[in-house]
Amino acid sequence: MIYHSKQSASTILRMIGIAVLCLTISNSLYADINADEQFRLGQNYYSAGDYEAAISAFTEAAVTAPDISSYHHWLGRSYGQLARNSGLFRAYSLSQKTRQSLERAVELDHENAAALTDLMEFYEQAPSFLGGGQEKAEDIRKRLSELEIQSDNTE
Repeated sequence: MIYHSKQSASTILRMIGIAVLCLTISNSLYADINADEQFRLGQNYYSAGDYEAAISAFTEAAVTAPDISSYHHWLGRSYGQLARNSGLFRAYSLSQKTRQSLERAVELDHENAAALTDLMEFYEQAPSFLGGGQEKAEDIRKRLSELEIQSDNTE
């Protein structure tokens, strides 16, 4: 079909633009829904003690929606649980991933008290060659105290 009028061509271009916009919005909404579904699935796996599956689901959620602190927090928790139940060499690698995920969660949301608490505990328990340290833990303890004071003042 050949169109001879400029108006028809203009209408077709507008319709194509609208279709592209609709697809873009649809993909964005799907990504958000998929990330939420993966997150809930990860929590179910975590509760069941299936940390490998939880890591897979939380990773998918974090890749799909990389700016959500709680996705990285739960990913870090899952790595930590798996590290506790692993051999020495695997635990080393998983500990690094635990720290990185928890630090990313805190970086994304400085007021995520649960992520701060888990990161503080990691710093307290992990040796320095894994990124742990009492000074780091104390810094977070102070931040948590400040958050608690702020919370008390707003109530």
